Amino acid sequence: MADCAACDTRLEEGVTKCPQCGAALKRPGSALMALGWVILCISAIPLVVGAVSVQQQDYRALGVGIAFAVAGAVVIFIGRAKIAASPATTRPSAPPAAAPPPPAGPAGR
Repeated sequence: MADCAACDTRLEEGVTKCPQCGAALKRPGSALMALGWVILCISAIPLVVGAVSVQQQDYRALGVGIAFAVAGAVVIFIGRAKIAASPATTRPSAPPAAAPPPPAGPAGR
């Protein structure tokens, strides 16, 4: 469980918007980082084609694959930097208050 940093409302797992104040709980940069991972994964296609075409002295596909890999890594880095620079949207919930101990009864029974 976590609390909203803006209004201290207790939040359930998986909530992307605070039900009390409407604050967005996703940090900026997370979508950008996901896009970077997609670009990085897609770069495998021209890299594989480039590895085969290098035997024929054709380096274009390999160059495109390397460019996509570098671009994906840069986008991931920018997304991580945006996440690190943004303030936290949630904070850990405080543990519930402990119940007071029961009153002590007569000692002689």
